[in-house]
Amino acid sequence: MIEPKERWTLFGCIVVVLATLLACKKKPPTQINLTANPRTAVGRYYTLTVDSAKTCEVKEEYLQPKKGNILLGVDMIVEAIGDERVGVWDHEMKLVDLKGQEYKSSLARCAPALDFGRYLEKHQTLRGILTFEVPETTSGVTLVFSNVISPAIGMDETRVQLSR
Repeated sequence: MIEPKERWTLFGCIVVVLATLLACKKKPPTQINLTANPRTAVGRYYTLTVDSAKTCEVKEEYLQPKKGNILLGVDMIVEAIGDERVGVWDHEMKLVDLKGQEYKSSLARCAPALDFGRYLEKHQTLRGILTFEVPETTSGVTLVFSNVISPAIGMDETRVQLSR
């Protein structure tokens, strides 16, 4: 039988453990919703349409953003409109903030992830979310798609403004 004094000690220990666990509870990420204006940018050989850009999460602990940052998922559609095939690669896309700071795509992939690393023929589309790690204070960025069609043709670059 546990003595009353021991009960209070046990109760106190449980309270301390629970308080510690609650204090360490991960706070939810800052919610950001950015709107594209205009939604669609037209290049020579493709169109880039952004449906939304908002905070997203991934389950993998090792892919979590560092403190003060969030994962921003950009839901986009790329459509080939010209006679040249269009390669869609994540390293050709970046976000640029108002200060000129560039953000490459993250290893984290919010669902449904953009299935990059593919070529699109005329009238084919590719849709998905490309994920970037950005500061939680982000209020406006530009999505830049610098697509190299071929060495002979060169680069086809489009930009879509995203703001609150």
